[in-house]
Amino acid sequence: DPGFDNAENAQWKLSSGAGGSVTYEIADGVYKLNIVTAGGWASGDSPYLSGINTSSLEAGQYYMFKMDVKADVARAINIRSGLELWNDPWMENFRDTVKYQVGTEWSTIYFVFYLPTEKSADGSNVIKFEVQCGSIDWSSAESNNVLYFDNAQFYLLSNDNKPPVISLVEDKIMVIKADRSEFKLNLLSIYDYPNIDF
Repeated sequence: DPGFDNAENAQWKLSSGAGGSVTYEIADGVYKLNIVTAGGWASGDSPYLSGINTSSLEAGQYYMFKMDVKADVARAINIRSGLELWNDPWMENFRDTVKYQVGTEWSTIYFVFYLPTEKSADGSNVIKFEVQCGSIDWSSAESNNVLYFDNAQFYLLSNDNKPPVISLVEDKIMVIKADRSEFKLNLLSIYDYPNIDF
């Protein structure tokens, strides 16, 4: 349910135990995170995706996660993802944690990563995916704020030998191209073609 059209969306969970006061609701196709007091560390009292593993995402491939975000008051969030470990640091990171500045108008964030193996060193095939909305900069904007998320999707990035999937979104076609030989964000090109007539 990338568009959050189902109010009972069970794939998004909320972590707890970091001393924060955070609730969420899904309404009108938007995930709304109400933060009265931010969790005491970056991932504390924050959303995460559950139910993802290397049966749903294939090892040896590059992926892009994209999501539309905004906030009542501008602030930072992080995304961290990796294969599950059963002790600290709790996951084998796919890449360094990425920090995003979220403004008061809708914008789109992108997180590109490589999934190297089917299992972690601890033998887990579970993929952990955190949208960290706790204490990141320790700024006043991290509490008494509301974050909004929409259109959360994963894309498989492929080379010329495996053409990308072209997805129709309302009246637009999004074409994703990536050169897997050079894994850099600035090599990712996204083109929107309006009013395509089928």
